[in-house]
Formats: sequence, structure tokens, C-alpha cells
Amino acid sequence: MFTISASEAKAKRLTHMRKGVCAAAKAIDDKFRAEYGEPTMRNGVFRRSSPYRTALVTLTYRPDAQWEPKHIAELIKHYREWFKRKHKLVFHYVWTVELQGNGKPHYHLVAWFPRGVVPPLPDKQGWWQHGMTNAVFARSPVGYIAKYASKTEGKSAMHLPKRARLWGYGGLSGTEKAPVLISVAPRWLKFLIPEWAMPRKRVIDLRAMGNFSAPKPFASAWVLTCAGVFSGWAYFGPYEFQDLNRETQSLVVSHRGFIEVLTPNDGTFTVTHSEQ
Repeated sequence: MFTISASEAKAKRLTHMRKGVCAAAKAIDDKFRAEYGEPTMRNGVFRRSSPYRTALVTLTYRPDAQWEPKHIAELIKHYREWFKRKHKLVFHYVWTVELQGNGKPHYHLVAWFPRGVVPPLPDKQGWWQHGMTNAVFARSPVGYIAKYASKTEGKSAMHLPKRARLWGYGGLSGTEKAPVLISVAPRWLKFLIPEWAMPRKRVIDLRAMGNFSAPKPFASAWVLTCAGVFSGWAYFGPYEFQDLNRETQSLVVSHRGFIEVLTPNDGTFTVTHSEQ
């Protein structure tokens, strides 16, 4: 048995965020290079003839503005609608939060624009009415977003507001998401699945599994998906929740010593796992 404190759990979320942000930015940038060609620059600045450009957009709050978790989702919706309406394009982006000691986070968003596409500043357009926005072209999108993700990871997790999403991305579809999904999967799972797999965490109804014996009717597992549909492969991790210490707000967890795998034909097998 061992315990995971609330601060340790939040710190794990921040590490998870950094890995996902970097993987998503690289996947999108690789996609644009393959579709549009290498971006062209002069003295570190994008040329007008560059097939695509990337920009870093920073979003901050006024002192009197109240933070809400829906704000970033509303902004992304505006961008998506603008790209679709004006250019019939899919908006490609990665965003991350930067934690602040006053409880109001900043957001940093990296977006990819094909040549000729220049969206307006969010605050000038009325898409961000909570404070100021600033945009600069980013010649190294993966490096830029990784920088801010690392800054957040290094700060106290106790600054994380309740209900706050730490990061997000969009524009990738189907198997293009595989590198991102793999990046945020637990270490024990990565050794068992191929690089092109698309693992997602789901709650499995074990009552429908004829050959699967479990003390509970439902269980959390990592499943492999194809086009968003459960493929039949499910992986139940080596760690099991036992209790919640309400006094310290820490989780009590046990190590089972094995990973249980559910196959598409309802068969099962186990893989030995050593606690590290």
C-alpha cells in the first residue's frame, strides 16, 4: 500500500500536460510540413511566401475579471468557426495554461495558419472579453509551447484552480492523434501496445464480459480504439484504488503485481508487473 497526496496528484497532471502539449505540437507541425512544405524564413522571420506560419497567442485576465473554465473553450469555438466560415479550413492549435499565484491563469495558444490566412486578435474581435491578448509569429512552435508547459510544470500545483483544464489541442483526426494519445498513456501501458495504437481511458462494463471475473461490475481501463470505437482490447493497470483519506485528501493505492488484458474475443491474460 502507498498513498498519493493531493499535491502529488496535481503534479502528475502537470507532467501529463507537458508531455501531451509537446506531442500535439510536433504532430501538427509535422502534418503542416508534409502538406504545405517547409516554412521559409529570413533572419528568423517568416517570409510572406512561406507556405504556412505559426503564431503564439497569449491571453491574460484583467484584475477585475473572474476566471471561468469555459472561457478557453469559447475562444477555440470562435477560432474554429472563423476558419471554417472564412477559409473552409480546420483550425489547428495547441494551448496550455500558465499558473499564476493569484488564482487566475494565463493561456498560451500556438496556432498554424496556411499562407494568406490571418485571423484577428481575439480581444479586438470580441472573442476574449476578459482581458488582453497578444500575438507574435513563432518560428519554433514546439519549442514555444514546450517552454510555457515546462514553466507551469515547475510551479506549485496548489495554484491549479478547481475544474481547470490544463491543455488542449485540435485539428488532428483519426490516426494523426496516435502520437498524442501514446504520449499521455501510463508507462506500464506503453510497453504493451504498438506505436500506432490509440489508447484512451474508459470505464468498462464487466458484466458483459463472460470470461472476465471481477469484484466490481465496472472498472477503469485503457482501451485501444479505431476511429473512436472500442476495438475490444482493454488493459487494466497494476495499481488499484483502495480508499480516500479524507483528513489528508490523499489516495490509498495498492500494487496488484500484474496487468490484466481483455482481448476482443472476451479472453483474458495477465502480464507480470514489478513495482518501481
